Amino acid sequence: MPRIRTIKPEFWDSPSTARASLRARLFYIAMWNWADDYGVGTANPKQLIGFAFPNDDDMTVADFPRLRAEVSECFGTVFYEVHGRPYYAIPAWDEHQKNERRAKGKHPRPDQAERIITETRGSSVLKDGRSGTGTGEQGNRGTEVSSSSAAPTTPRRSSATTSSKDFDEWWSRYPRKVGRKAAEKAYAKARREVPAGKLLVAVRRYAADPNLPGKEFIPHPATWLNEGRWDDDPLPERTATVHHLEAPRPGSSVWDRDVTGKGARA
Repeated sequence: MPRIRTIKPEFWDSPSTARASLRARLFYIAMWNWADDYGVGTANPKQLIGFAFPNDDDMTVADFPRLRAEVSECFGTVFYEVHGRPYYAIPAWDEHQKNERRAKGKHPRPDQAERIITETRGSSVLKDGRSGTGTGEQGNRGTEVSSSSAAPTTPRRSSATTSSKDFDEWWSRYPRKVGRKAAEKAYAKARREVPAGKLLVAVRRYAADPNLPGKEFIPHPATWLNEGRWDDDPLPERTATVHHLEAPRPGSSVWDRDVTGKGARA
């Protein structure tokens, strides 16, 4: 059941919003209403398109892959599949929605994902190795073929190959590229504790944090992984630094000038 949600004023002038089309912005807001109290919702194309655009005859299920790619690319939304059913999760949810009384979560979280869909506009790739152009896995019973049945004979890749692909995706999202070999080792170690889906969701949330410092202050990728920072809280809000200047002495050249730089003496 749809819920009342809060959209902050900062949403409208954020760089992420600027990259998205008008329809994608509306679709993303609709997804906030459709999600449960943990930012997770079902990603059934017919349901979401019908909810977001009930009076737009020109919007159909065929538009879903494009919108999905846009909100994934621009806003970091994660689309995934569990037991053949499609879901989405909004990584920045806890930063913007404060629910004093959360209903019990009824959808599986991204860290339980069997497949994560990596989106770019015009293409989608399933993490189990299959790929398509603009469609991906989306299943709407009776109208489309889900990815779990689209290619039943596709062989499973080796765990080593899967780990390499997962790391490449994680690396592409991390905001500072330094020490790749060390990061690969740290990633392999982290994967013994947490699934690839959780690491991907965490790094996308971290990279999209509006309070992310300059690159020189961002930890090395290996450090981030070794310290288990995928469970960190959002970064604290940055505040402007105020520099206190010493007042000029009377009779100095600075004292005798006004704000225009011209002499202030009569």
